[in-house]
Amino acid sequence: MNFKERFHQWRENSRVFFFYVRKYRRFYAFGILSLVVVDGLEAFPPLLLKAAIDGITEQPWGPELRATLLKVVLAYMAIACGQGAMRYFWRKYIIRTSMYASHDMRVDLFNHLSAMAPGFFQKKRVGDLLSLSTNDIESVRAALGPGALTLADALFYFLAIPPIMLWISPKLALLSFLPLLVVPFFVRRMESVIQQRFRYVQDRFSDLASHCQEALGGVRVVKGSSLEGFKEREFAQHGLAYQEGSLGAARAQASLSIGLESILSASTTLLFLVGGAYVIGEKITLGVFVAFTKYIQKLSWPMEGLGLAANIFQRSLASQKRVDEVMLQEAG
Repeated sequence: MNFKERFHQWRENSRVFFFYVRKYRRFYAFGILSLVVVDGLEAFPPLLLKAAIDGITEQPWGPELRATLLKVVLAYMAIACGQGAMRYFWRKYIIRTSMYASHDMRVDLFNHLSAMAPGFFQKKRVGDLLSLSTNDIESVRAALGPGALTLADALFYFLAIPPIMLWISPKLALLSFLPLLVVPFFVRRMESVIQQRFRYVQDRFSDLASHCQEALGGVRVVKGSSLEGFKEREFAQHGLAYQEGSLGAARAQASLSIGLESILSASTTLLFLVGGAYVIGEKITLGVFVAFTKYIQKLSWPMEGLGLAANIFQRSLASQKRVDEVMLQEAG
């Protein structure tokens, strides 16, 4: 399958996601704009720290140095106030909008089920439908809220921070970026594993919910036929399958996070080895080295955010497929 076919398949699988993004595009636009402001301001504190350290190490104590430090403190305070205000708006316009979308999805699902013929409910188990209206729609909501926020935040960080690092010291920046080149290949490898395992978890949850509904609905038959022990063993088997599936999905998610953290640690190690030698050889100032260390630490969130967003979106894709299997069936 070539790139064009994979992209078309991804767009088709993400149909529900993009439908609600378009429906609430104004809210998302305001939220993303607020996020851009927050991430833009986040790029300045290491530069302020660099100015303060270089001033302290290179200038004698006096009115000029005091004025520099006062400007740095005031700039820090202004950045903190601006970020605090903008964070309120992206929470309001992104997270709350995802809740509106999940409400709409549940209403649409209920209306569609209400229009289905009786034969549909003979083929579909009640547990499957309960799982769709709870777990699956909640997974799609997570993609529309925290998932979209985390992905956009990580991308803006990657767009804002590396250019500043290249501006400060191109050689040190390129060395720090070398381990990051493997990130796209690693994430691509793990995303299919996460999606498959989460789909398995959702299916096992449906089995468990259906078993509970059937057992409770036929409780008189179960008690009259002395089938309590048999039903208990069946419930334990379904519960064990759900537990094992959940652990498998958790292991895949943990592997993604650990892998990304390891890649970032390799980048930090390169920075300390080469950057430390540059400071000793006076090729860069101590302020530049400290600023680079802060920027590498700030890149840890986008790395972690990419892993978190990949988890959320892969879980969402698995849930969207399950919802589509019902919503695409003709009513009547």
